[in-house]
Amino acid sequence: MEIPSIQTEREKNAYISLKISYEHLKDKMSQTCFLLCALYPEDDSINVEDLVQYAWGLNLYDKANSIEEMRIQVLEVIDYLKDSCLLEDGDVGRFVKRGGDFGRFPWRFQPEVIRRLSQLEELYLPELNMGNGNFKFPELEKYKMCISCFSICSGNEEMFSFGHTFDVARSLKFEGVFPYNAVSQLLGNLESLQVSRIKDEYVECLTNKTQQKVSVSMILRNLKLVRIDYCKNLKVVFQMEEVEENEAPLLSNLKILRLQRLPDLSCIWELPTQHVRLESLVELTILHCRHLKSLFSHSLAQSLVLLEKLEIIYCPELKQVVTELEGDEGEISSTINSHTSLSFPKLTTVYISTCDGLEYIFPTQHVRLESLVVLTIKKCPRLKSLCSVSLAQSLVQLKGLEVSYCDEMKQIVTELEGDEGEISSTITSHNSLCFPELGDVSISNCYGLEYIFPTSMSPQGLQGLTLNVEACPQLKQVFRVAKDRVGNDSMLQHQQFLKSLYPFQ
Repeated sequence: MEIPSIQTEREKNAYISLKISYEHLKDKMSQTCFLLCALYPEDDSINVEDLVQYAWGLNLYDKANSIEEMRIQVLEVIDYLKDSCLLEDGDVGRFVKRGGDFGRFPWRFQPEVIRRLSQLEELYLPELNMGNGNFKFPELEKYKMCISCFSICSGNEEMFSFGHTFDVARSLKFEGVFPYNAVSQLLGNLESLQVSRIKDEYVECLTNKTQQKVSVSMILRNLKLVRIDYCKNLKVVFQMEEVEENEAPLLSNLKILRLQRLPDLSCIWELPTQHVRLESLVELTILHCRHLKSLFSHSLAQSLVLLEKLEIIYCPELKQVVTELEGDEGEISSTINSHTSLSFPKLTTVYISTCDGLEYIFPTQHVRLESLVVLTIKKCPRLKSLCSVSLAQSLVQLKGLEVSYCDEMKQIVTELEGDEGEISSTITSHNSLCFPELGDVSISNCYGLEYIFPTSMSPQGLQGLTLNVEACPQLKQVFRVAKDRVGNDSMLQHQQFLKSLYPFQ
């Protein structure tokens, strides 16, 4: 049956979904009561007694010999329609109302419907309220589902949008519930996983601490997109105790990882690092994970060859992004040398804010960021400098630098070694710093800042720079000048260059 008023594809899909739900109701009486309720305006409470009167007048249950018997049958049908997510409790007393706006939230299927779709190849459900239903999903080649214990699955319009155009055929989103047994047959080839508001200490399909129907290593190898939000008890994201030696690397296809508002999270990867490769990771976002202390081990960071964007906000216990500390004594590993150097060849954007405990971002030596374009650091009061001279020498694409509210920062690029604070003798005219693309530098509210550019800075590499400095009362020099170099040609070039800069406060 066609309805002339249906015009958009969304309305058409809504009609088709309702039609399927209607056709699979268990009997004629249930179908008629559903249609009677659909005649009422949206959000109107429907008096159960009115439905009883309609059912009696239409003789919907021919075995009823009295209106009381009809009332019993109508109440049973109403409970059935509620279980099928087609009716909801009304505002007061013996009232019910339609199960949401049929135009906006049409995807409410009763368990019997799903179980009968044994030949289904593709399924796209922006909302599926589990209720108490014992769902058994068929094996699907393509699917996108939102499974929620709430009446409405939030963010339906962009529920599977990660801001990238990655081709993902199989996606699951869970809100408030993770029905592992019901969806286990869909997890083996899952590509996109979103989980929010569950109360467990782990996401069941991402750990092998419990008996699993589906291999966790298989799941971790196939996942491309993972987002976990508002899980207040979650302690670890990826967790495996044992991995067979001959298995393919874990997380090697993961492209985007977003972790948000996980107050108890202390570790992202509790995995044997020799079996983990993040070689496909493009974007990492960490927001409001207050107990997280580091993101990557040195060995894990070496696999980040495609990472483009790194965003970290409000992780007050984070001490370092990439740790170079190993062992119980916290000694710096002697294995970190030129042969194990870190390179992030695709990293273009770094944004870090409100990390009170951050001491350093990258290990002090043997790191290259040759593609970095924008670097923003805010509200990291324990950070003493941004990078070493050797790292700064790789920043040939850097265009924008913003630093603010870093109270203990004394210099942007550190060239000090040892406890005496002597300027490194390795910095000479042959390895002077040059930022050929740097156009904007903004530094504000860094109350301990003494120097911006190091002694080895070449003014020729800063042509066209706009420099804005505010509320840095301890600033001594824009260019740090060594005592034995005062008055030399380099100092004169610095002074001439400063005349071309915009005034700063």
